[in-house]
Amino acid sequence: MAILTKGTKVRHKTKGIIETIVGFCRVKVNDVWMNGVISKGWYSTGELMTFVRIKEDFEKDFEIWQH
Repeated sequence: MAILTKGTKVRHKTKGIIETIVGFCRVKVNDVWMNGVISKGWYSTGELMTFVRIKEDFEKDFEIWQH
């Protein structure tokens, strides 16, 4: 995946949901600090949701959206 930056639109590879990267963080998982990606997207509830995912998982599950 290309370098991720704030404001980048991404698409979930299997669900097709479009999200926008709003920032980056550190996430503690099993006492280990890992890089994280913060994103927002509209889901079936009709609400704008904010998510935090481990960067490695994010890069595996999303692709940059080219509209």
